[in-house]
Amino acid sequence: MRPEKPKKQKSLKRKLISRLIFIAAAVAVLVTFSLLMLSEAVSEFLTRTLSRALVTAIGFLTSVFPFSVFELLFVLLILAIFAGIVWLIVSLVRRGRRRKNPDNKSTARATEKPLVRAGLRLIDVVIAVLCFVIAYQACVGFAYHRAPLEIPAQVVDITDEFAFKATEYLIDDFITLANSLPRESDGRVKSPYTQAQLNAKIREEYKRLDTEGRYLNPYTVRYKKVLLSPVMAELNIAGFYFGPLGEANVSRIALPFETPFSAAHELAHSKGVMREDEAELTAMYLLLTSDDEFLRYSAYMNKVGAILNPVRNIDKEFHKELWGRIPQAVWKEFDLVEENYAKYKHFQDFGRMLNDFYLKLNGQDDGTASYNDYGTLTPSTPANPSEPVKYVYSYSVTEKVLLSIYGG
Repeated sequence: MRPEKPKKQKSLKRKLISRLIFIAAAVAVLVTFSLLMLSEAVSEFLTRTLSRALVTAIGFLTSVFPFSVFELLFVLLILAIFAGIVWLIVSLVRRGRRRKNPDNKSTARATEKPLVRAGLRLIDVVIAVLCFVIAYQACVGFAYHRAPLEIPAQVVDITDEFAFKATEYLIDDFITLANSLPRESDGRVKSPYTQAQLNAKIREEYKRLDTEGRYLNPYTVRYKKVLLSPVMAELNIAGFYFGPLGEANVSRIALPFETPFSAAHELAHSKGVMREDEAELTAMYLLLTSDDEFLRYSAYMNKVGAILNPVRNIDKEFHKELWGRIPQAVWKEFDLVEENYAKYKHFQDFGRMLNDFYLKLNGQDDGTASYNDYGTLTPSTPANPSEPVKYVYSYSVTEKVLLSIYGG
């Protein structure tokens, strides 16, 4: 007659089987998500329904807290990992001691428990990671594969003369702001707003865009400043959006002019604009079309290179002239930015590599290069071979939208 297995062994077996079934189901969900993302129409639909509902619900809850919930959970996770490592070391040490008495069967059985428990804990970690990935993909994954951003009306047929006038108009506005905004003694522009006031201001600005909520999520979360900002700076991160918590986080150590643009960019992510070039475009257009001088200045400081890029390729002398008009106060503030981040240079390449990998994993083939949307200069073959080769500038979407601000 076959002896009956111990109940504990049956229990462990059931636990193992149930966990493996859960892992298989989670993998099936992720595979299904990946297949659905192949369709732009399906991704668009799920972004506007499933993802929008999840982000709005959780974002409404996390916005109640003045601190970053992500940051709190991240610290707790680090502590939990540390505690788990300590527990595993202690268990292995105890197991080593018990091996000194191999004749004692009860002791031998007891030495197996830490390994079994460690195995189950490892499986639990795998399950937790899979659940996190599912939640993340449900909140933001589909938005990386949705239809292109519904952008404001843009200039289509652009002449060099129009481009020069539009660029000069924007640069003159930038110069006026740089010379008129109040500054601290070290040269940095003062922020006229507290964090709560700036939050309210940017959220109000977003109401001007896509008022029917067709593309952008009508609900706008509040941005938060992170205490671990030095870690962000080391990893070359100015801000980040965490979909499963509906939180837009920005650096606490940034200069005042940096915050509005970073916040507007991360809030664009929270509203369903996940591709980086489109989030940059959204933030830029939102701030440059604002009546608020501080918000416009923030956009100019972040995008002056993009504004001048067409002129740089078409007429280098005019480009040099426009750069020469930029007041010394702006160059001083750019120097302050360099000084502010000078001590955070140890892991910036690693941070860029991680971000590049993440973006490519989510379908942005250009990786971190996708933050910049510049036009291209291409040669045009002349009808007569004796004539010199002419170059034609093709404006990017971002540059067309920039010029439309003047054209509008």
